[in-house]
This record gives sequence, C-alpha cells and structure tokens, in this order.
Amino acid sequence: MLIEKGIQINKTTNEFRIYKSLFGLKYGKWKPLPNISYISVFKAQRVQKTNRGKAMNYRYFNVYEINLFDHNNHCTTLFETDIDLFKETKSAAVQINQYLNIPLLDATTVPYKWI
Repeated sequence: MLIEKGIQINKTTNEFRIYKSLFGLKYGKWKPLPNISYISVFKAQRVQKTNRGKAMNYRYFNVYEINLFDHNNHCTTLFETDIDLFKETKSAAVQINQYLNIPLLDATTVPYKWI
C-alpha cells in the first residue's frame, strides 16, 4: 500500500496530529496537545454490527489504543491499531513516552504495569 498512517508531535507549538502519508506528503489536522500526566497502551474490545435481513450480526474484535491522560484523568485516544500490531503499538508508545518524558502505563494485561 502507498498510504501510511502515523503520529506527529510538535513540542514547540504543543500540538499533535494523526496523519496519512501518500508519497511522503503528510496530511492531517493539528490539534492542541493536552497537559499530559501519563500515556497508556490499552487493549480494547470493539463491536461491528451488520444487518442481515431481519437479524443483526455482531462481530467482536480487539484493538490496541495509545491514550494520553491529563491531570484530571481525562483520556484522549491518540491512536488505534489492529490486535496483531502489539509490538508496533508498544514501540510507538515508548517513543512518545521518551519524547515527551512522561510515564507509560501498559494496560494490555491485568494487573497494569508502569514501564
């Protein structure tokens, strides 16, 4: 595929964006970065509903999220990936953690653990 998806953070302007890249050109809207107290990698369950005539079919699947939490514990989901991309998701969270110098919580297993 020629389209890639990623995260960009600008500490100078205190903004972030989720971008799509086509031939090296990045497209995405910049948003203000909240006052972050920590970042987490979270395993979440999603449901997809499909209509099959008179009946509804439900398909459940798991995803990984990278979430930012502010000092009021308000969550901003930064990114969501397929369940097969755990290593890539965790690696991205570690890079964000190091870049912003904030704590990282691995919330993919119970009990949660700080990395």
